[in-house]
Amino acid sequence: MELRNAEKQIDILVESYQALVRSKLNPPQTVEQEPPQDHLLPSVGLKEWQLLLSLIPTDDKTKTTSPEIQIATESAISSMKDSGMILTAQQLLKQINDLTASIEQLEPLTSKFRQRMFMKDPVTNMPRYGDKTMNRVVSLLTKYDALQLAVDIAHGRDHDRGQNDNSSSQDREHENAALVHTLERHANSEKALLKEQEEEQEHNLKLQQDLDETRQREEEQRRKQQEFEDELRLKREREELTARAEVARLQRLEQEERAIREARERERAYLASIPKGKHGVETMLKRLREGCKDKKEMDVALDALYTLFSQIGAHPEEIKFRRVRRDHPKFMEDIGRHDGGKEVLIAAGFIFAEVEGVKCYLSKEPDLASDLDGWSDWFDLIKATTSIIEEEMMK
Repeated sequence: MELRNAEKQIDILVESYQALVRSKLNPPQTVEQEPPQDHLLPSVGLKEWQLLLSLIPTDDKTKTTSPEIQIATESAISSMKDSGMILTAQQLLKQINDLTASIEQLEPLTSKFRQRMFMKDPVTNMPRYGDKTMNRVVSLLTKYDALQLAVDIAHGRDHDRGQNDNSSSQDREHENAALVHTLERHANSEKALLKEQEEEQEHNLKLQQDLDETRQREEEQRRKQQEFEDELRLKREREELTARAEVARLQRLEQEERAIREARERERAYLASIPKGKHGVETMLKRLREGCKDKKEMDVALDALYTLFSQIGAHPEEIKFRRVRRDHPKFMEDIGRHDGGKEVLIAAGFIFAEVEGVKCYLSKEPDLASDLDGWSDWFDLIKATTSIIEEEMMK
């Protein structure tokens, strides 16, 4: 059982070694790199690697690839089953070191088998192993020795087995060029390249971040500048609108004031064109008679005028009798629509005025206490106008 397990472990290591021989190195892509070789092992000049396969028996009776075997060597070959794998130097170096460790784990067991090959049965004095078992042990140890020689060569250890003693040390040193050392050099190059790439990526990332931050700052500055310009433009537009509105307001006020001045000027001219006093009243009544179409309209106008002036004479202190709204419908119907009707009021002392915001004809009463003469003249004209209207009504 012990020999069978050892054979299975050796077969697994042989399979691992054969996969390792077929592997290819993917060297670091640097300017200083050596020209890549198709096969990993010949690239370091170890001719023994090509010869070792012939030293390892692989007869079908002893070879097995049973996946159920759970031994330490499985971790060393788990990723080396496929032929022609392309590995980095670090990956390949790890595979060789795992294979070396697995081979070294078998050293106590192979030493035990090697000692038993020379042991004899104390009773029969015959070799402990029979011919068949002996052949199996020899095959096992041959495979182990070949694998050990392979890893020794890979690590640059002494492997002058069967070499000419007269060979120069320089030739042996060239033949013993260590694969592991080469892989370590490649691995260091890979690490340096990886570090350089990481630093370059970090540098590029930092540059990109700086560029992004610069773009963001520039964009933020452009946005703020645009907001400032928009606000400035809106402010100018508001100021222009305000200025135009102010100009329009001033123009409107000027037009209104001009219109008021013109209206007042027309009123003054109109008032000045009408004769005042009793003579004026008589003249305007004559004009009123000419302005009415018939006697009936004249009678209505005279009745309205008589009522108006007689009420003022009876109640001179009451402003409601001394005020006539210009657009009052009854006034316009009876008096205002006729030529000479409004003019009778103007001749009797009425003026244009606004009372409580209403345009009207107003007979302004002078202050009795401060202007007795003025009040007497005003009241006498009211009485005289009433008398003149009454006389006109008798015609």
